[in-house]
Amino acid sequence: MASDITKWADHAFVLSKQANTLLAALHSVKKTLDQETAPSSDILIKGGSPDLTITYRGTVIKPEAPARPPLARLLIFMDPQVANLQNKLKKFPESTDIKEKDLSIFQNSEEILRDLKPYYDVFGAIADYIDLATPVLLGVSKFRLIVETHTELVITFFELLTNIAKLLLLASSISPLKKVVVYLYSKAYQITSGETNTPNWNSIVQFFKLHERPIATLQTMLAPILPTFNNTLQGLTSMLSSKLSDSPGSEIWDVLAESDHSREKFSPYSTQTLSEIMLIGFLVNPSAELADTVKTILGTRNSINLVRDECYSLYGEIEQISKDNLKIQKLKSLKQDLVSASGQLKEYHQQDEVCYYFDNYDLDPIGNPLKGKQQKTFDYSIAELIWLHKAIWTAIIQSKRELQEYLVSEIEHLYASLSDFLKTNFEDLSSDLNVPEMEIIKQLMETCRSPLQESDFHGIRMNWLRLQAFLAFNGKALKTKIDGFKEQMERFYQVSCWVDDFSLYVSEHSSWKLLYYKQNALHEHMKEIYEIGGDAVKYSVAYGLIATDFNENIPVTWTYDGPHVQSHTMCYATEFFSVYGQFAVLIAHDLANRVNLHIASAPPEQGLLTKKTIKKHRIPEPSNREDDPKLLQVIEEERSILLNLMDVFLYGGIPIYDVVFHPFEFFLDSLCTKFRMFLNQGIYLNDILITKENCGTGGVDIMSFDIKRPTVFLKEIRNYMNGMNYLCRITGVNVKNILRDVWLDQLDHEKAKRFASGMPNELVFELNNKAQRNKGLAVQQNTIQPFLITLVQWYCEFIVSKAASGTAVFSPIHQSFCNIAPSSVQAEYYTGIDEVRALFDLIGLEGMQFFEEKLVRMATVQASAIQDIIGHNKDLLSQINPLEGRILRDQYKKFLYMSNFVNEATILGFILQFRDLLSNAAKAKYESKIPYVTRMVDNLLREPNINMDEFKTIHVLANQMGNKSAQDGMLKWGLSALTSDAEISALWSLMPAAFGIANLYFINSEKSIFNPSFDCDINLIIGMENNAHAILYAFGTLMSTINALRKKSKADILEQYRRFLHVTSTIVFSEWEQENEKQNGAHSTPSIVIAVHKFVKSVKSLPESQINAYLPSALVNSCLQKIEHTNYHRGIAGGISRDDDLAL
Repeated sequence: MASDITKWADHAFVLSKQANTLLAALHSVKKTLDQETAPSSDILIKGGSPDLTITYRGTVIKPEAPARPPLARLLIFMDPQVANLQNKLKKFPESTDIKEKDLSIFQNSEEILRDLKPYYDVFGAIADYIDLATPVLLGVSKFRLIVETHTELVITFFELLTNIAKLLLLASSISPLKKVVVYLYSKAYQITSGETNTPNWNSIVQFFKLHERPIATLQTMLAPILPTFNNTLQGLTSMLSSKLSDSPGSEIWDVLAESDHSREKFSPYSTQTLSEIMLIGFLVNPSAELADTVKTILGTRNSINLVRDECYSLYGEIEQISKDNLKIQKLKSLKQDLVSASGQLKEYHQQDEVCYYFDNYDLDPIGNPLKGKQQKTFDYSIAELIWLHKAIWTAIIQSKRELQEYLVSEIEHLYASLSDFLKTNFEDLSSDLNVPEMEIIKQLMETCRSPLQESDFHGIRMNWLRLQAFLAFNGKALKTKIDGFKEQMERFYQVSCWVDDFSLYVSEHSSWKLLYYKQNALHEHMKEIYEIGGDAVKYSVAYGLIATDFNENIPVTWTYDGPHVQSHTMCYATEFFSVYGQFAVLIAHDLANRVNLHIASAPPEQGLLTKKTIKKHRIPEPSNREDDPKLLQVIEEERSILLNLMDVFLYGGIPIYDVVFHPFEFFLDSLCTKFRMFLNQGIYLNDILITKENCGTGGVDIMSFDIKRPTVFLKEIRNYMNGMNYLCRITGVNVKNILRDVWLDQLDHEKAKRFASGMPNELVFELNNKAQRNKGLAVQQNTIQPFLITLVQWYCEFIVSKAASGTAVFSPIHQSFCNIAPSSVQAEYYTGIDEVRALFDLIGLEGMQFFEEKLVRMATVQASAIQDIIGHNKDLLSQINPLEGRILRDQYKKFLYMSNFVNEATILGFILQFRDLLSNAAKAKYESKIPYVTRMVDNLLREPNINMDEFKTIHVLANQMGNKSAQDGMLKWGLSALTSDAEISALWSLMPAAFGIANLYFINSEKSIFNPSFDCDINLIIGMENNAHAILYAFGTLMSTINALRKKSKADILEQYRRFLHVTSTIVFSEWEQENEKQNGAHSTPSIVIAVHKFVKSVKSLPESQINAYLPSALVNSCLQKIEHTNYHRGIAGGISRDDDLAL
């Protein structure tokens, strides 16, 4: 009999500890089988990307993380024939409707056996567990359990009962496919092995019968012990009431509680454990005596957590109990009590309560999902609770050694006290007193005589449990003596558990691993917290820290979930820290912009057209601090949020599996992405209105998109960088240097070339955008490409469109392009000296190199077109006789494609003049920043004794610094392809004649007039309105570069210029004579004379005598007087007023 009692206590203890792994394995089986019958919205099951879209102040944030893998399916269920078996096994295990034809699926019986064995083994293990546990439960009828005396034994018994109930309830919720699994495995086993019986078959069949109606099964099973059962259950009410009235935050405080505290209040058993015991006991045997306690529990929870995220709703059972007990008021009213309590916790203290909240926040009081207008109740303090819990346990774990030392000292004190008590009270007892409990006491005494060993702890605890069993059976004789050290033994029992399994207990009480199964709810709460903002944001980091506990969700009995759990854990952590970083960057970005808006002066006006439109669209002046309290309030709110968000960086690296997550890295990555988007998107200008008044004749001057002026955009960037000073202070990291690296990365030469190479014709502007703008539709903005490419695209389009449409001219005085007709873009607002210098500051040296390459390629294309036209007129140009103007006019009429020639030359001139503007900006920048280097390079270039061909690096450096006086290496590289073939290269010898005869085209043009600046000397002209001076500049540049490539002598070059002057002078004198004879007041010829004269004067190799021979000073002066007279009368006639002079 004594051995039976000992075995009963041992079995109860062992079995009560084994169910958790079986429940976890059964839960995994349930998830796998349930997905075959009903689609799940759980991200852990369906995989993919989470439905997590956060909108804050109009900006959308989405996690940047890889898609999650779906839960692996059983391949066998993809066979339709197997799926159909479900209907034929409805009466299983009593009978089946399987036909002979259905057995064809067992042709691959070995494969079925291999795939289904883990699932069958789980069912078998649970069936064996229930077979072993049932006799232990029923064995309690031999004992008289009293909670005050046999506390540990009572809890062990009820834990065993709770475990069996959970297994039955969980099994009952699994898809009917479980029958298919068991049947297929059994049949496949029999076919493969040739045996007629499958291992564990009878136990599994019995288990399947039991869990069909789990509560009824328990009631039938426990019928013999219900009287004892109910009395013992009532004894737990006081312990549970104490827990419910003052629930401590964590059981570690129970362990460390001082001895004079109430033993009930500081029980080693959690509120969740006692509540589940009470609820399951009440369901098995409803009684009015327990109704008040159950009512109190229902005020905090309306379901029982079976395992992980699986809960069993109590509403149905409570409703049935109320119906069955209409005459008992306390039981009758339980249903209403459950509904009125609404199942929602008012305050949360422990992990199980938090998990319960996530299970039920989106359910109504009876456990159904909220629908329609029903509002979910979000408790934002949950994040703070998790954060505090993590912080406390982190501190505890860091103090592990001190805590263990305290526990050991407590154990030693209890051990010494226990030894003294046993020696005093039991040493002199008669040796012939041979009752079973005395044998256990003797074992305790024997242990206490020797020094304390950690290996003795488990034995002492088991002996105490056995002693309680004997006392519950029949221990009146020694009850009084044993009561004397009961309190010490209970304390020893509790503290020694912590000493033996310190890491396990710490993990159990500190881990948030169960929240792994509540990721949908976590995502929803993250969304709510970030969209609302406020102080709750500070604690949102807790949702990321809990990912460190998720790897504990792989049960020993079911390791197949390992890769799946690991993948989803890594994805969750990546999603969270990605959103966290993006949100922090969004706040920092907004804060920087708002601070700049508050304190910065107004940026320069955008490229507007007239004084009226400037006034209409002028940017308002920034308000004073006192005048804008709302802005200050928003700034303060965002500053507070940002400070709270920065707290996460105190955690450093967060290890998850074998990967260490650094939140600050996510922040920096998001910040760099945000700044990159700020650069790529901020360059665009969206508020220019396209009207008939500003788009040129027929809309030819509409740009395919608009950009901000370089000075405006540069100031925005600098203001943004200054706004990051606050972020630098609170993070201790020089964020501005990191952003500067992003800026430089967007200017990377090789990166820009890769982008450009993937575009049609390498950055040729998109014409379809113009059609969009003509229709009043928004243009497409490419925010993916670096802003360098956007700038280059726009300026290339600007140069070509302005040259082709004739709406702008190049002004040598102002060193910029100026509008001479209505246009959608004011040219001087984008090509002025300050603007071009700002453009150089924006793109830097590498961006300048890319821009140079693009401009040179464009120049090469134009030069090639000019060469082709010269080739078409080769015979004509070879026969030109510059001695008679009449003959030249006849030859001019025979010139093919003259208008195309002029257009191509004009575009080339614009390209080369804008290229010079960029070079001048670079030169000015280097002279101001590193004057000693620029002076050194200039001196080397002027040194006559150095052969520069041997020092090409000097030329390259000089070109990069904007000095192209000695040699234009980039242009030579571009045009070299046009001189590689001897026959083609020879065409360039005809270029002077072609450009000379083209002067007749300008003389006949209506716009062959000068547009002088009225505030300047008449000799300081702007240029010809038909851009003839740009064509002459293109001619001069081609002459110098092509002749250098062809290695022409100085004499050959002078001869080419002489031929050009000869042709030009013949045309000029002939046309001048005709104009004087007609007395029509024409001014085209004087304009050409002045333009050509200024051009040849700029050619250093041409002697003054040769210039005067073809263009005498008297002719030049006469032309200047005529131009002055003509423009004076144009001004009086109202053609151009001083106030509206666009060049000014």
